[in-house]
Amino acid sequence: GMEIAREEIKDMRVKIIYEDDQGTSSGAISAFKKLVATHKVPVIIGPMYSSTALAIAPLGEKYKVVIFSPSASSPELTNAGDYFFRNWPSDIYEGAEMAKFAYNTLHLRAIAILSVNLDYGVGLTRVFEKTFKLLGGKILTVEYYEQGNTDFRTQLSKIKSLKPQAIYLPGYYTEIGLILKQ
Repeated sequence: GMEIAREEIKDMRVKIIYEDDQGTSSGAISAFKKLVATHKVPVIIGPMYSSTALAIAPLGEKYKVVIFSPSASSPELTNAGDYFFRNWPSDIYEGAEMAKFAYNTLHLRAIAILSVNLDYGVGLTRVFEKTFKLLGGKILTVEYYEQGNTDFRTQLSKIKSLKPQAIYLPGYYTEIGLILKQ
């Protein structure tokens, strides 16, 4: 998408340099340092995850480099500094709206949560749980898994034994696909 935009504005002075943060905080810090020290970039588009954005937001402030994340949603990023921006809603909005939808529209009253144990999942879980309970709903259990896990049978067995009406799944596509299969 960035290459298409550069071609459309027909400004070959715009140079795009790619670095892979590998979805980890240490990878994000390494990518940030390389982009700033080696390439002297004034703007970074990314990272994608809340945990990686939180890791480099202080560096953006320190080195006065604008960071624009297209998808990081942690509520903590709202006050990440003058050099951090995003165009994705905070988990505060998303989690609250999902809880309202589950309670008011789907008429669910007893839900289990199975969430990725990263800033993204934890943030959504906290907001969803708080809002759902305030509405009168019950959270039967909150289970966390580590990013990259492939076996969720233990958590799913526990959740199944509690007989929830639904499971709220804040996480990433790869794990959610496996959870749904299992």
